[in-house]
Amino acid sequence: MKKFEMELMELRRLKENVPPESNGARKASFTRRVPSFRYNTETSQWDQLNRKGRTLPGKAGIDEAILEAFQRVDPPLELYEIHCEVKMHDGSYIRASPNYKRSGPWYDFAIVKWEAKPPVYYPARCVAFFENKSVSPPRMMAIVHGADVDKTDPQAEMKDTLLTSRYLLEYEGGFGNKKPKLYAVDIDSIESVVLCLPLLPSEGPFTLFDEHSAGIVALRPRNEWAYVWMAWTEILLKMNAPVTCMATPKKKSAARSTAINSISSYVDIGDYQMIRTVRENLQKMLKKS
Repeated sequence: MKKFEMELMELRRLKENVPPESNGARKASFTRRVPSFRYNTETSQWDQLNRKGRTLPGKAGIDEAILEAFQRVDPPLELYEIHCEVKMHDGSYIRASPNYKRSGPWYDFAIVKWEAKPPVYYPARCVAFFENKSVSPPRMMAIVHGADVDKTDPQAEMKDTLLTSRYLLEYEGGFGNKKPKLYAVDIDSIESVVLCLPLLPSEGPFTLFDEHSAGIVALRPRNEWAYVWMAWTEILLKMNAPVTCMATPKKKSAARSTAINSISSYVDIGDYQMIRTVRENLQKMLKKS
């Protein structure tokens, strides 16, 4: 009975720690009540914590650039604490851990809504999650490594497909000494997880920040694939539709010839101008959905 009461008390304590829901809408939450890492100002090192908040032996493996990003948060934080996993409002999980469940590094990419007029959506790599207690009420935030289109390549857009897009992770500084551009964003600005693959795999062991392997390919979310097919099919039907005309003998013969030529010479599905038109129609469909 005593064990049952202790488990019940623990469940109640965990429940009270979950952010309250309003109007039945779910909110994002950390999967752990206690952070995974805490910065120790006395030793100038990151301490790894267990679920009870006790310090674990061993090196934390937190990159120096992440500490610098914490130091730039405005207003300044009194305590630097890192969570490694967030449960989003839709029930999905986003992870940013140097050694997730002792299986190795796991840093998810996500689509982030950036403030602009109109807002823009670009992928970013999540490298840490934290609670900003310097504001009221406290806010859940993420430190992300931003990405942008390759502005140095005039043909960058032509290398994109309807399902994939190419980006460059942002770095600043001189060649050979570049540092990643990290941003602190609200968890609510994260739209969803996105699959991103490196254009050039890193040589040697995994490193979180590698300026020589900055290129990534982002795959469009699966819930948008159907709209891609619809936009693509709509253009193909228009481009391959046979020409109709008045029912006179002379025009009937011309119509048959036009229809035969239309069927025998289908459009090139790799035509750049047509792909651009499909992409524009796709954006209109997504805005209406």
